[in-house]
Amino acid sequence: MLRLPALPRPALIVPEVPMPLFREPEFPMPMFPLPELNKPTLPVPEFPKPMLPLPELKPPKPIW
Repeated sequence: MLRLPALPRPALIVPEVPMPLFREPEFPMPMFPLPELNKPTLPVPEFPKPMLPLPELKPPKPIW
């Protein structure tokens, strides 16, 4: 009878650990999109610039 209650106890502790681990990455994720929305409002010319280097990186890829 003691073996049964011993199993449910550790089972509850296990799910508690993975839960906080997933919650941690959730915070940093939303933090990035927030500044991105504020940045594009002013640095609009920054977007067209990176678009040019993007196609340059594509040619070397097909060579592989």
